[in-house]
Amino acid sequence: MDHCVNIMLCVASTKYFGQGNADCRRVWAFTLIELLVAVAVIALLLAILLPGLGSAREAGRASLCVATLHNAGIAMTMYLDDNDGSFWPYFQDMPSPGGGRRWWFGFEPGGPSPNPWQGHRPLVRSEGYLSSYLTSSERDLSCPSFPYGHGKYFPKFSPSAGGYGYNTAALAGFNWIDPSTPRLRKIHEFDGRTADVFVFADGIHFDRLDYSGGVALEQNFNEPAYIQWQEPSFFSSNVGVNGGYGHFRHNSRANVLFLDAHVVSQPVRRQLHPYSGKGYGPVANLSDESMRFREITKGHLTLQVDLIYGLE
Repeated sequence: MDHCVNIMLCVASTKYFGQGNADCRRVWAFTLIELLVAVAVIALLLAILLPGLGSAREAGRASLCVATLHNAGIAMTMYLDDNDGSFWPYFQDMPSPGGGRRWWFGFEPGGPSPNPWQGHRPLVRSEGYLSSYLTSSERDLSCPSFPYGHGKYFPKFSPSAGGYGYNTAALAGFNWIDPSTPRLRKIHEFDGRTADVFVFADGIHFDRLDYSGGVALEQNFNEPAYIQWQEPSFFSSNVGVNGGYGHFRHNSRANVLFLDAHVVSQPVRRQLHPYSGKGYGPVANLSDESMRFREITKGHLTLQVDLIYGLE
């Protein structure tokens, strides 16, 4: 009680007489132990709150990602209506003069460089196959959680191509399991399966630097022009490095757009690729809730390909 009275007297003395006495200075001082306790309490609170704030921030980014994929689903529907139900190509080379390569995500004047290490290749985002059905801006098909700031990111295009991979194997004829029949598919070919086969998904891409089939090389990554099913037994060799994978970057979940235009946030259900430990998020094949697959024979291999990839 006396301590409280002293504090009140000190406040009054300072307010009305412009100064406090020595006792006042002693009352308002902090001991080293008090300071250390205060710092420890603040540090403890930060340790408790910061992970939650990070998760909340990522949840917000994931919601924005879902909205972007919903818009892509609307664009897909309008494109199919205008093109007799046919899907868009992965890319198409345009003849000169003024030629180049029209990727599904934009136009590259002059086409790809023969130098695989050339970065910041020019890209006109407004001339992609879906661009006229979107806003024709750099924000189209861009995921806010793609790890552009990571040291291993290789900026292949400028502006960026976006953070989603296209199911080129099932829809555009670029199928490494059966490359003999490249053709654009039509939506009616998936009657009864439109809720099972994906169009776009959160993805990440690695470029194989050689064809030795030896131990996997240290790889940079770039944006996923496509996502194809990958044979897990090849994950640890260069044979299994090349290509686009599902990227579970939203609190270990990946957002996936299906042919019927619904979007699902799915957790990792399949074997992780070894690159998942490199600090840019889990990398794996996509799968549905029931982990359904189709057995496909390629040479001496019998592959269990997840149905979500839509391969025959």
